[in-house]
Parts: sequence; C-alpha cells; structure tokens
Amino acid sequence: MYLAGVPLVRALETAGMRTVAVGAESGTVKLLRLIGIMRPRVLACTPSYAEHLIERAPEVLGRPAADLGVEILLCAGEPGAGLPAVRRKLSEGWGGARVHDILGGVHGVINVSCDADEYQGMHVLGADHAVTTQLIDPATKERVRVTDGAVGERVKTALRWQAAPPFRYSVGDMYQVFTGPCACGRSGERIKVIGRVDDLLIVKGVKVYPGAVKDVAASFVPDLSGELRIVLDQPPPRVVPPLRVTVEAGPGTEPSRYEDLAAGFAAAMHQRLSIRPQVTVVAAGTLPRASHKTQLLEVTGPPAGA
Repeated sequence: MYLAGVPLVRALETAGMRTVAVGAESGTVKLLRLIGIMRPRVLACTPSYAEHLIERAPEVLGRPAADLGVEILLCAGEPGAGLPAVRRKLSEGWGGARVHDILGGVHGVINVSCDADEYQGMHVLGADHAVTTQLIDPATKERVRVTDGAVGERVKTALRWQAAPPFRYSVGDMYQVFTGPCACGRSGERIKVIGRVDDLLIVKGVKVYPGAVKDVAASFVPDLSGELRIVLDQPPPRVVPPLRVTVEAGPGTEPSRYEDLAAGFAAAMHQRLSIRPQVTVVAAGTLPRASHKTQLLEVTGPPAGA
C-alpha cells in the first residue's frame, strides 16, 4: 500500500481520474466481478496478475477478459510488459488493450513506456526532479558509463522529493538505458528492466535472466499457458547444467503433445538464449498463480554455505 496503493490512488484522483480502489488482496473473483460491473478503461496490476485474470475471467464471469472493456493496461512490479511475447499475450487477452510499462511512484521517480508499436523502454519523466539512469556494476559497485544500450544495477536519487527521499538508492534491479531517439518522437533517456541482480543465472558462462525465459514461454501460447518455473538445486547465480525448466501446457493441449512441446521449447531456448535446458511440461493449472509478483525461480536445495 505504501508503494502502489494509497499514493497511486491519490495521484490518479489528483490528475482528474475516477479510481476503483480494489486491490488484488480482495481476491480474483471479487476483482473480476467489479470489472465486469464497472467496466473501467484502465487496469493497473502486475503483468503476471493480468495474465491470471485472462485465465480466470471465463470461469468467474462466463465471458473472456477481452469483452470487459479494458483499453489500457498499466503494468508494474516485475518484468513482463517490456517482453514482446508477453505484451502480445496481454494485449490480445484483453481485447486489443494498449500495454504500458510503469515504474517509480512513491520514491519520487517515475517512468512509463510510450505508444510506440515496438517497446522502446520507459521514458524518464521529470528528469529535473530525479536522477534515475545512474548505473553501477552489481559486483564491483563501480560506475557504469551511461551510453545507448548500457546495462547495470540502477541507483536512483530524488532531488526534490520530501517524503523518505532516496539517495543513491537501489532495490537490486538491473536496467538497460537507451539514449537514442524514440520512435514516438519524445526526447530524453529511457530505461528497460532486465531483471533482479539476485535472479541472474549463469549457465556454462551464459548469463540469462528469468524474464527472458518467460518471454520464450509466452511465445508458445496457446500451446503453453506461459506459466513456468525454473528449478534450481542451489541459489543463483551459478547453475550446474542442464538448466531445469518446468512449463505448463495450455488449456486443451493434449498430453500426447507434451514431448514435442518440450523439445520445441528447448530448441527455442537454445536459439534465442544459447542455453540447452531440460524441459518438463505439466498439465494446465498445475503451477500456482500469484496476485502480486510471481516467483519464477524455485530453489530445491539448501541455501549457499549450508
């Protein structure tokens, strides 16, 4: 509520919008029923929860999410809205809704993606109020020079924010910064969330973030649901090959196709991420859903050093 609850509602109301302040903690059934009754133009939630609502809408309301009138999805809290396959799944599932990535809020640092057809990163808003594109090396904490395409751990500083202002503050996220012109015509720097510092996986020298694996899974919808878990024997970053990935079949996908889907998913991983995983396909509805951030990593072994 401190980050994306009360401050978000008050900011939207100040901007002249009428809000329906029903959070995910109210439960999926209640939220979907209210959407069905009130037909809001905008839905603000995590990308994974927006996916979950697509799955549950026919069961709860007897009609697809595409029929509920949502025109804009404001996605925050986790990577997803910046991944091409995930964006496509969300837009199609909500009847052609525009998908925007948004980040910042209560820290006095705000960024949002534009209307460009292809994702261009999130535009830095109010650059004179905050420093939001400062990058450091996550291992050495040395400064990373900000050039077009630079990647590093982001530290942010609010210049005018009075309520708990961050000063060279990091929440452990990895960002990519873009300084070149945007297709939408707006000037200024943009950022893209790559993943979390502590979620980085290193498989035989290849670095990969769970969000990239999520994007591969989303490209197999509807044969796969897009849900997945990366199963590790020990905490990241080091992974003893093969990387084990459990993906969920889409509704209606016959078990006889699981083996071919596993092979196809493994081939796509190798082509796009240079990793050959061990893939297991499970039945639709097997993997648990979350109303907040979805944890894609599942560590089965003891903590490091134990």
